[in-house]
Amino acid sequence: MKLCRQFKIHALPSSFYNNEDPLMTIPRIALLTVLLPLVSAFGQADLPPLEKAVEDPSTGLNVQPGFVVDLVYKVDKRKYGSWISMAFDYKGRLTVSDQGGAGTFLLEMPKAGEAFDAGKIRKLNVKSGQWGMLYAFNHLYMMGNRTLTRAPVLESGELGASEVISEMNGGGEHGPHSLVVSPDGQSLYAIAGNMTRLPKYQKTRIRD
Repeated sequence: MKLCRQFKIHALPSSFYNNEDPLMTIPRIALLTVLLPLVSAFGQADLPPLEKAVEDPSTGLNVQPGFVVDLVYKVDKRKYGSWISMAFDYKGRLTVSDQGGAGTFLLEMPKAGEAFDAGKIRKLNVKSGQWGMLYAFNHLYMMGNRTLTRAPVLESGELGASEVISEMNGGGEHGPHSLVVSPDGQSLYAIAGNMTRLPKYQKTRIRD
């Protein structure tokens, strides 16, 4: 497994550099679970056309013209397992989770062109096997096959004790996965595949 990052350099507006993060101060959290059908609602015609991919010489990966690939780390599967989800924290560090029982880890990301220090990979005090993770509302939210949990981010940057927010009933590649903040910044969307049963809910937009 290779941990890479792909980026395209372009000018950014000055507002991009504003250090204020609204997700650090929002007190109220609601949960909306979305079950995705097997067939996407968007057809191929809705997607922008892709240019012919070119091979990045340093990694052998095929990328779109104008993009640069930086090989960060070739993951040692014997020590750290197979990483299936990742999320950046408020300090720009990367949190990754193994599919099995190896653990969930915190990585110090180097600047582009600098060497990655595998000695700084640190195991976190949360469960392994998280299919989706998100830092929001001063917490790390973690989506597993059976539960949606969260752990508070302490002032030291460490994680506090985890708590279960909602029971989930799914599994594998088509189970519950991604977590994203809603457009209004007041709640979370939990994205689940077709092998996930509806969890208990308080509200629904589906009429009887």
